[in-house]
Amino acid sequence: MKSEIEIFLFQEFDKKNLHQRIQSLLSHLLQRSISDGDFLKNSHGKPFLKDHSLYFNISHTKNYALLAVSKDTPVGIDIESIRTDIDSAKLSQRFFCDTENVWVGDNHEKFCVLWTRKEAFIKAVGRGLSMGLNNIDVLEPIVFYENQKWKIDNIDLKLDGYRAAVCGVGGDWCIRINSVGA
Repeated sequence: MKSEIEIFLFQEFDKKNLHQRIQSLLSHLLQRSISDGDFLKNSHGKPFLKDHSLYFNISHTKNYALLAVSKDTPVGIDIESIRTDIDSAKLSQRFFCDTENVWVGDNHEKFCVLWTRKEAFIKAVGRGLSMGLNNIDVLEPIVFYENQKWKIDNIDLKLDGYRAAVCGVGGDWCIRINSVGA
């Protein structure tokens, strides 16, 4: 049986109440009350529920936020807007490995695609930036890291000017996307 990663897209959210909305949604999914005390962070800042009953990860940019949830696999998610005001070639040289640099060139959209894949991966692994972004190649859908197989998928949210990616252990899982209103 395939595992599932459920993704919730929050549109035009209020940053002040995003935590409360996510807490409420997780409570609904678990069918029990969750309080602020149920949320902990690992040594690298990745949030988790203290009873480990559900894996989740959050990302937000401008007017959109994503919440990835799974009962079966640690997850990481990222959403970014495609920015043309940055020097993507220079940033690629700093944060990406050689094969990724060749693929990106100075293309802003490709930079954004790769950045979201890399962020989703490091967030799923739970090690944060301490592992070094240029140490892992995320061009391929499968990455082997610390004796585990991780799968990275681009997510088509049908949002012009935005790219997103999700990552989890294994790869035999399906993605379900839900839109959450304002």
